Order: sequence, then C-alpha cells, then structure tokens
Amino acid sequence: MKISVENFTKAIDKWVNNDLLSKGSPFQKGLTCFLYLQGKGKIQDMLSKLSILADSEGNFNYTDLQNNLVKSFDLMGAEFAIPVIGYNFDRNDLNKIFEYCKEYLVNE
Repeated sequence: MKISVENFTKAIDKWVNNDLLSKGSPFQKGLTCFLYLQGKGKIQDMLSKLSILADSEGNFNYTDLQNNLVKSFDLMGAEFAIPVIGYNFDRNDLNKIFEYCKEYLVNE
C-alpha cells in the first residue's frame, strides 16, 4: 500500500481538526486553531519537501513510512511538547494519524 505526500498531509490535517482542536480549554482550542491556520501553508510546504524521499510517482510505501516515523519518534523520546498550548503529542496521536492515513491508501 502507498500514500502520497499530499494525502499524508490530508491525514495530518484531519487529525488536527478532529483530535487536536478538541483538547484543552476554550482559549487553548482557539489559540491552537489560530496557530494551525496561520502556519498551515508552511506545514504543507515542509511536508511537500518530503516528496524527494518518495518514489517516482510521489508516493511512500505506507508500511515503511509508518515504521520509520515510529522509530524516529521513539528516538525523540516518544513525545513532543507543544508548550504554547500545553499539549504533549504522543504515540496515541501518531497512531491516530496513521489511522487517518488508511483512508488515503492506494494499492501498489
């Protein structure tokens, strides 16, 4: 199974909208929404640069992508603090993004 960089970005966007923006106080939700909307273009630009690591059609092997992200995340301590909103991105969040990715997978 494969996923394009564009669809991987869509899965992250879905996680932000369905999961991240539902956490915290109303102020934190509003701040998170503002920061995400302001930075969304930059996040998409950053992720689009990953296409140099994709195959000639702009796709990633989904299993390899998942395994490599999990291994890298574990080396980071399996947690990423987002202090401005008081949130810790953890393995559950990463797994949820992988679940959303499944909606965008294509057969090899």
